[in-house]
Amino acid sequence: MNIQPKYVLLLLAFWGGLLQAQTIKTEDLYIRDPYVLVDEEKGIYYLYRSQPADPSVAPEDVRGCVEVFKSTDLKNWEGPKTVLNIHEDNWIKGRIWAPEVHKYRGKYYIFATLNTDLIWKGPAEGKPPYFFRGTQVFHSKSPEGPFEPFGNVPFTPMDQMCLDGTLWVEDGTPWMVYCHEWVETVDGEMMVRPLKKNLSGPAGEPMRLFCASAAPWRASDAMVTDGPFLYRTKTGKLLMIWSNFSPLGYAIGVAESVTGKVTGPWKHHPKPLFEKDGGHGMIFRTLEGKLYLTLHSPNGGGLERAHFFELEDTGDGLVVKHPWTDGELSLIGDPSSTMRVLTVDDPADSAVLRKTCVDFTPSQLQSREFEVLAGKMVSTVTSPEQDGVGIAGPQVGVSRRVVAVQRFDKEGEPFEVYPNIRIVARRGEKVPGPEGCLSVPGKRGDVLRYRDIDIVYSLADGTARDTLETVKGFTAVIFQHECDHLDGVLYTDYGI
Repeated sequence: MNIQPKYVLLLLAFWGGLLQAQTIKTEDLYIRDPYVLVDEEKGIYYLYRSQPADPSVAPEDVRGCVEVFKSTDLKNWEGPKTVLNIHEDNWIKGRIWAPEVHKYRGKYYIFATLNTDLIWKGPAEGKPPYFFRGTQVFHSKSPEGPFEPFGNVPFTPMDQMCLDGTLWVEDGTPWMVYCHEWVETVDGEMMVRPLKKNLSGPAGEPMRLFCASAAPWRASDAMVTDGPFLYRTKTGKLLMIWSNFSPLGYAIGVAESVTGKVTGPWKHHPKPLFEKDGGHGMIFRTLEGKLYLTLHSPNGGGLERAHFFELEDTGDGLVVKHPWTDGELSLIGDPSSTMRVLTVDDPADSAVLRKTCVDFTPSQLQSREFEVLAGKMVSTVTSPEQDGVGIAGPQVGVSRRVVAVQRFDKEGEPFEVYPNIRIVARRGEKVPGPEGCLSVPGKRGDVLRYRDIDIVYSLADGTARDTLETVKGFTAVIFQHECDHLDGVLYTDYGI
């Protein structure tokens, strides 16, 4: 077959593009401080991140870089594509934190925190050194870059450690809200500074809005100010979400401007919006018009991922929507430490026990409701009234794929909870053995079960990643019995 050279070049370009394009799922994409820009005309979500650190590169040789991923569903992402490389003559050139991309007057602007290993002041006792750190702004005609700087200096004061600048436009005036680093101030500060109309530089002096210690929801020793993002509610109230540490870990709180203006003064809502090992969030509307929060969780260990939660704008504030049913919330919220076990003796109970269960969403797994449910399931199965070795969600009236199992194959034989569990492999021959069930009181019978299985379940620590585990022996029998419940099957359905 004879192909003309020009077509060879076209084919090479086509296949080269395919080879470079990669698709990655949200749960596999490492990211801190996620930021989403929505292009409604093209039907595209842009997700920006700082290029992950390369441990093989010496700190003095690190060059800041921002990457973008594209998606149409917030689940599958194409990329990464580099949209910003720091120039050699920039004031500092180190790693970038928290890149945000804002569309303003038809152009696109990256607000990015730059870092360096250059020390401008020695460390105080028990603290890290004072490094140069600040927010700089870059511009482009496209959300895919390339982005170029306005000059080569930060928009935050160079003689202060500053970070996490974000854009807010009010009455035609652009402002940058940013954080004055707690490492320097001890009590982290939230700051605001007016910008020039074209965002090419500051237009006035900074003003302090509040300090970290003002938040009533923070842990007693938490003095961090991170990740501000501003949002105006449907009733016109001006809110700011920002991050510090709650008693449960990295968290997102809400501040409200008393005057409705960015200059405040600001008061703090008593409870955090998100309080357990997740933070540095931002708010956007999906292509379908739904209000969403994205944040990274967990807050370390190289396991950071973007998570997406639907929000409700109540007019007075924001609420994360956890899709629990009213019945589930009633069961979970009951003050009793144990739950009633459903039995086949009651027709209504029997109908629930025969339902096929559904998975938990990532937001449910990170919610306090799930934490309470897991604790109550363990308390129920270990109570003197039950004294069982396993229990499943439908047995306590919750039609979700979750089981609590006593791990006789582990030291101490602990009870552990497994959400979104499935058995994915069974090996060897089935072996008969006696079984009973808390939901079938007063009966026992022999059932054929495998003694070597593989289970897959979701971690409830914020990673939303599936874990594969091999289980053998009697514990494998318990898992099979409890997982049957999740598909509406009782051990009495088996006859040998």
